Amino acid sequence: MAGWAWVDGTGGVRQGWPHSGAVSCGGAAGPGGAAGGAEFTLRWDHSAESRARLAERVFVGDREVTLFELLLQIFEDRGLRVDLR
Repeated sequence: MAGWAWVDGTGGVRQGWPHSGAVSCGGAAGPGGAAGGAEFTLRWDHSAESRARLAERVFVGDREVTLFELLLQIFEDRGLRVDLR
């Protein structure tokens, strides 16, 4: 069964299913998707506000990115799809 998570980008409630820790610290998701290889989509509500709040720039290797861009890259690297809303 495909998984999903919901993030309220205003800093409010965060909910998700299944609660596998796929997007939590030390997440269960590895290359190719969420735990067990199931598909996983993260629905990020209010992503424009999150992008504005996570605008601090950090160096990743030899390039500079925003924290928001870094999070998206981490999700992508773990095989998660992100639906920005």
